Amino acid sequence: MPEVAPIYDPAGLLFAFQQATRDFHKRWDAILGLGELDGAYKEHWTRVRALNRRISEETDVEYDTLKPVADLLTRLNESISKFLDNPSKWTMNNKSEEEAEQAVNNIRQKVFAELHSFTTNRLLKEPLALWITAYKHSGKGSTLLRARDIKVIYDTAAPELTPIMNISSQEFLQQIRQLVHNPIEQTGGKLETSMLAKA
Repeated sequence: MPEVAPIYDPAGLLFAFQQATRDFHKRWDAILGLGELDGAYKEHWTRVRALNRRISEETDVEYDTLKPVADLLTRLNESISKFLDNPSKWTMNNKSEEEAEQAVNNIRQKVFAELHSFTTNRLLKEPLALWITAYKHSGKGSTLLRARDIKVIYDTAAPELTPIMNISSQEFLQQIRQLVHNPIEQTGGKLETSMLAKA
């Protein structure tokens, strides 16, 4: 166990996940034509269907610039990195900058090693039957039906975290918390709720 280790307030993770999932949904709502976001535009229905086909047939996880796994992974990476880079305190006060950086990097490597498979499972593998259903839509109105089906998949796989938590939200939060908590504790770090949060 390393002599220098970070101590984190687990409450900070919730805010990190909220930011990541909110940004992911805003982007994909725009892509699917179900919302608006500066810099993101509705994709042509043939491109969304091409993505859907590759996922439902398990031949690929993306199509051209349409990369749902990479999009969510990038946002989770960024948010979790910010959390890990800012521990509430340390197990030792007389640490060097190099020791602190190495301690955080050890945790980060373990988290990110698990994050890709977690994201792929949540977005693609677990809801595969729903992707197949979405792809089967054809004819008039199929573009909107497919877009709505994909949104349901995303809403369930990576739900936006709000004060009102349904079962999917609770499950997602529990799983991804463990994904971060375990490496922190395995590398000698600690999780301590702040006194303010306890009050």
